[in-house]
Amino acid sequence: MSSPMLGMQSKVERTATGSEMIKEASDNQLRYILKSISRNMSETMKEMLILSLIYADDETFDRVL
Repeated sequence: MSSPMLGMQSKVERTATGSEMIKEASDNQLRYILKSISRNMSETMKEMLILSLIYADDETFDRVL
């Protein structure tokens, strides 16, 4: 037996407005994921910089650069 909501969903997906709504929802999810990754990478880079300033000497920096 088919659910009425499933029938409605497939009808919505076939309209331009329905497609736009699905695309917008997908874009929002992707945007959240990318912001989360960016935040985590930024925090990791800050920690790496702090550790390198604490433990690396000038000679090490010269070799890396």
